[in-house]
Amino acid sequence: MPVVGAITLYVSLLTFTLRVHPDRLDYVDQVLGACVKKLSGKPKLEDSKATKQIVALLSAPLEKYNDIVTALTLSNYPRVMDHLDNGTNKIMAMVIIQSIMKNSTCISTADKVEALFELIKGLIKDLDGFPVDELDEEDFKDEQNSVARLIHMFYNDDPKKC
Repeated sequence: MPVVGAITLYVSLLTFTLRVHPDRLDYVDQVLGACVKKLSGKPKLEDSKATKQIVALLSAPLEKYNDIVTALTLSNYPRVMDHLDNGTNKIMAMVIIQSIMKNSTCISTADKVEALFELIKGLIKDLDGFPVDELDEEDFKDEQNSVARLIHMFYNDDPKKC
């Protein structure tokens, strides 16, 4: 089965899982894990149809739970993101930040901040193989403004716990 067909199948399976068993995060993680297994050993996805399906796959838990904190508990979520090319990785990072801002999600522990930064690393540091001269200055400013707004969503009542 072609990669794009398999990913489309995983998107459908994940959508079904989120509707039938929204409380079973282990099922959601298993679907993501099966996708990682299918993609392992393959180069980063550059097929536009496949990357759109991966973005749909990664966006589904964000849309269902309206909470990035839930997605951060899924061990296979960042592993799926690792298969995206640099440009799509940045797009997905922006989707994550927009979800946090839209839902006013508060990130309250250092572990969650660390996991979140791992997901949006494409926006906070240069990725290998991404030519710096291809950066669009306007996009860069928008991305950095989004990261700056994200910082305001970090909160903890007890600074000693951080």
